[in-house]
Amino acid sequence: MEPAVSAALGEAVRVVVQKLAQGKKLTTEDIFLLYLGTIVEELRAVRKELAETNRRIDEVNKRIDAVIEELNRQLTETNKRIDDTNNRIDETNKRIDAVIGEFNRRFEEINNRLAETNKRIDEVNKRIDDTNNRIDEVSKRLDETNKRIDAVIGEFNRRFEEINKRIDETNKRIDDLYRVLSEVLKLVMEIHRQVVGRS
Repeated sequence: MEPAVSAALGEAVRVVVQKLAQGKKLTTEDIFLLYLGTIVEELRAVRKELAETNRRIDEVNKRIDAVIEELNRQLTETNKRIDDTNNRIDETNKRIDAVIGEFNRRFEEINNRLAETNKRIDEVNKRIDDTNNRIDEVSKRLDETNKRIDAVIGEFNRRFEEINKRIDETNKRIDDLYRVLSEVLKLVMEIHRQVVGRS
């Protein structure tokens, strides 16, 4: 609302309140001015509520940023653990290759130690199986992490939809009030013009 119009309306309402306090009979215009003053106060309350809604939206955004930051941190830690596991797997494979090479060389050179060599190969195969099991565990943890991320994203989307709905409802109320206020202001200006004309 324009400052000049707001001041004029405030002065008009003050005069009507004085008449009411003095026990004078109120005209239709006086009652209309009091109603208009009530609408203006309600509009101020709506603006205050909108400011509070915006503040709460900012708080939600901060919480979302914090959750995203924590998810990124967890993903970074998970990736690091996967890298560490892959490095250990690579080291294990190098050791396995070295052991198998040594086995082959000794197998060719020492036929009478074939039984012992076969036993050591079985041990290496067991280590390979253990390594594969660890890889499966890492894959399972990755799947669980992806599920948690999907759940968090779904919750974020739901909250955003709720916030947008509340904002749309608040905007509709403000639009309705502005439309009513515009019509009332036209009447007030007409009344003010008639009062000035009578003077």
